[in-house]
Amino acid sequence: MIDEAIIGKKIKSVRRMKGLTLQDVADETGLTKGYLSKIETSGKAAPVPTLAKIAKVLGVPLAELFGGVEKAERISLVRADDRQQLARGAREFGYVYELLCVGIDNEYMEPYILTIPANTTCVPTDHPGEEFLFVLEGVMKFRLGEGEYRLEKGDSLYFDASIPHFGEAAGDVDVKCVMVVHSERGSVSGGLD
Repeated sequence: MIDEAIIGKKIKSVRRMKGLTLQDVADETGLTKGYLSKIETSGKAAPVPTLAKIAKVLGVPLAELFGGVEKAERISLVRADDRQQLARGAREFGYVYELLCVGIDNEYMEPYILTIPANTTCVPTDHPGEEFLFVLEGVMKFRLGEGEYRLEKGDSLYFDASIPHFGEAAGDVDVKCVMVVHSERGSVSGGLD
């Protein structure tokens, strides 16, 4: 499991190394200075799309914020027992991500297993590119723009990620799905948002 506190410290370290203030990053990401400060100091990781937006502004691959891999390869084998988790049990930001690919620089897509805890309030996000979801467990209520979709085990959804969107559990059971985010080469690890 990834130590979430390390992510905030890494963001702060890279930001300072690049000579950027919290306000500089806030201006470029559209996030508030207070929210960015909370990410850097709270010990809880923000949602992956938010982290990717920050990584893009910092000019580093998203994987670098997670601790990264020293040498980028064109193959990534992640064994089931070795999957790294981000935000495990962290209900403050909602989602729990299991990284299905690490160590690939400038990839077109980033795959995750996404768990959405029941009774979690989610915030809409949008970013360049496309996303694909495949529900493994539970029932998801998914908002895409003004539309709402009910997705059950075995259902999939492919959509334009530039439209504000979010998913949440439709009942008292967590939802687990495979999520793949696709963007232009190099812009996924550099920024989903």
